[in-house]
Amino acid sequence: VLFFLLVSLLTSLSPPLATVPVGFFYGQKQSADVFIGLKITPFEQGEMNTFFVNVTNAAGFPLGGVKYVVILLSYKDKDLGDQVITLDKVENSTATANGNFLALSGNYIASVNVIRQNAYDVEASFAFYVP
Repeated sequence: VLFFLLVSLLTSLSPPLATVPVGFFYGQKQSADVFIGLKITPFEQGEMNTFFVNVTNAAGFPLGGVKYVVILLSYKDKDLGDQVITLDKVENSTATANGNFLALSGNYIASVNVIRQNAYDVEASFAFYVP
């Protein structure tokens, strides 16, 4: 009888929740007169991820004069050094890079550096956790 009560209790419980991948990270910050947006997709540890950096002016229009964009990616849970990611410039002030940059789950800081012609460089840092 005890066995049947235990089986009936276990079959009435809901199954455990599955871990659902987030799918992407997005953050936006202002540095001087520039808005810097960072999107990472699919935002999964150990997978090929794409980093998108969008650079606009205060009115939301693409920022001209961008020479290149570099991300300094730091894993914060252990001292593993920093990764330097040079992004490919694409149209409308959006730059991209593909790679297995998020090799470990844990806490990261991505410092996005926008190198401009005839203007000061701008930088924005984004902290995030990769599950």
